[in-house]
Amino acid sequence: MLKRVDIQEKFKFLLGSNNVYYQPPANLKMKYPAIVYSLDGLDVKRFDNTRLINKNCFSVTHIYRNESENLVEAMLKNFEYISFDNRSIVDGIYNDHYTIYW
Repeated sequence: MLKRVDIQEKFKFLLGSNNVYYQPPANLKMKYPAIVYSLDGLDVKRFDNTRLINKNCFSVTHIYRNESENLVEAMLKNFEYISFDNRSIVDGIYNDHYTIYW
């Protein structure tokens, strides 16, 4: 299982900034564009009482103001186990939601 700090660094690289937040508190003032992610669970496969695969499941949101800051293709290219779940736009701010197993 890869470490959480490794995914943090990958997010920073893709975003081109340090605006990457892991499970931020509600009162944190974020800078945009940003990536916010949290641990959503574990994916454990078993066979004959042996653990075969163990991955963290993260809920990830990319938050940005301009369509030109869209990272969908970059995210899909750079993560092997990823799904693009949906996009929402609230008050002109884009929110792209992903599920990533890492």
